[in-house]
Amino acid sequence: MCLLSLTSAERTGEANLGNEPEGSAGTDYLHSIVAAVNELKTDSLPIPIALLTTGFKVAQTNSAFLQAFNLSVDPASKGDLFLNLFEDVDLADTCRRAMTTGQPGNRRDSPLLIAGQPERGITYWDWTFAPVRDSKGRFEGLVCSAIETTQRVRAADTLQKSSEGLETAVRQGTESLRRVNLELASEVKQRAAAESELRSLSRRLIQIQEDERRRISQELHDEVGQNLTMLKMVLDTAARQLEGISASSIKEASAQVSRIIAQVRDISMFLHPSILEVLGLEPALRALFERLRAQTGLVVSFNSAFDDTRLNADSRLCAYRTVQEALTNILRYAGVKTASVSLSDEGNDVLLSIADDGIGFDLTVLSAGQTNGLTGMRERVSAVGGKFNITTHPGEGTLIEIVLPNNDSNAGE
Repeated sequence: MCLLSLTSAERTGEANLGNEPEGSAGTDYLHSIVAAVNELKTDSLPIPIALLTTGFKVAQTNSAFLQAFNLSVDPASKGDLFLNLFEDVDLADTCRRAMTTGQPGNRRDSPLLIAGQPERGITYWDWTFAPVRDSKGRFEGLVCSAIETTQRVRAADTLQKSSEGLETAVRQGTESLRRVNLELASEVKQRAAAESELRSLSRRLIQIQEDERRRISQELHDEVGQNLTMLKMVLDTAARQLEGISASSIKEASAQVSRIIAQVRDISMFLHPSILEVLGLEPALRALFERLRAQTGLVVSFNSAFDDTRLNADSRLCAYRTVQEALTNILRYAGVKTASVSLSDEGNDVLLSIADDGIGFDLTVLSAGQTNGLTGMRERVSAVGGKFNITTHPGEGTLIEIVLPNNDSNAGE
């Protein structure tokens, strides 16, 4: 705040609008203004009020004015200038403008450091200047009133600071969230890349495993199988040429070789089901079910209603291996000799389900190494872009559901 810069006329009280009388006439003039204000009973009002002459002199105040501004001596008794009482330039300008134009004026939130009350700090006031006119409408001065707004201004300032602090906190929080989101996005990207690499590795390992199985199966068929067949032919020829005990022994040896040939054929089929490549998934599964029924007594109810051409070679092999592993688990753990397998089209995909009514088990208590081949099945299905789900509870059997993508879905794998 700064001190007022007053004109010489304002300092002496000589400035007026040309209608403030001199001498005894001036005294009568002030008395008339005071009387007009007294009619308003200003002293009973709780707000500070002062009457100003056209020369900016304080003609009268009420007790609220003296109390509000800590004035021990009424400025009206000394004829003080209103412009000397307060150090707000804008307030002085508002007062001059109202005095000059004869129109009302307002000054909001005028700052004031009240003398003798430094502990209050800067206070704030709303000032109103209203013109006073005589019965003929002639301008005679101003009535000014003040309402303290310190609490509102300080509250607004506190609110502003709080708002700024909140905005800062929001900006900082937003920036933190942005950084976290970037880190999460980076982590998700890295994890997706790692999962993609893991799937690629899993597919490669499965491919290597299948290639090795195919090689061994081929060797068993071409080498061991053919050699055993030749041996059986030799034994059969010898049996026809001999008689008695020797012929009987040779016939028994030939029968044993036949059984070995069948076993080699089964092992070869287990290692690599060539029928899958030649005839497709459904005939390969039916051959598997028939072989299991003959060897183990397991009866499989099979329902097939799907288009085999919708699956590529990897998905067909995945389906076959999964059914093979699941049925092996049923024989080992389920305690039943029946199972059901179904293949059906589900929208753009193929749904494979394997179910049994066996003893079931609790998935939550399976430990590493006791997953009954579930991990291998899950990884094999994931490698071709499929989905694997198992539902089981003790005493309620087991249901395995696999969703395999069609050829178009596998194109990008």
